[in-house]
Amino acid sequence: MNPGVGAYLSVSPTTSAGINLVSQTFNDILTLNLGPGVWFVTASVPVSANNVAMVTWRLWDHGSNTIGAAISLIQATGRLQTTVCGFAVNLPQVWIAIQPGAANCAVNPGSSGAGLIDVQMTAFRIA
Repeated sequence: MNPGVGAYLSVSPTTSAGINLVSQTFNDILTLNLGPGVWFVTASVPVSANNVAMVTWRLWDHGSNTIGAAISLIQATGRLQTTVCGFAVNLPQVWIAIQPGAANCAVNPGSSGAGLIDVQMTAFRIA
């Protein structure tokens, strides 16, 4: 059965284990399975970083389609969070990926000194 207009999907990590990110490489964090149609997709991901000059986030389909992209310039130790959104048209899956610029860093779903970290992807079918 194909999801209809107004269908809502969501996914979160199944583990709270830390995910180490490699500098200068896009690291896939989470995927969301979609059906046919036009979907508005959002992903919210925090990063724990130490002296990272730049972190780039993107939504993509592991092909030639970058659905959404965001960049955050930082030069500090701490926690960053961004939300990336975009439209996915007839794509079976979309991924959120993170690329640290100048140093390795980590995503820690589910736990943080500041409380629960929100890592999730959602999609709403609009056509």
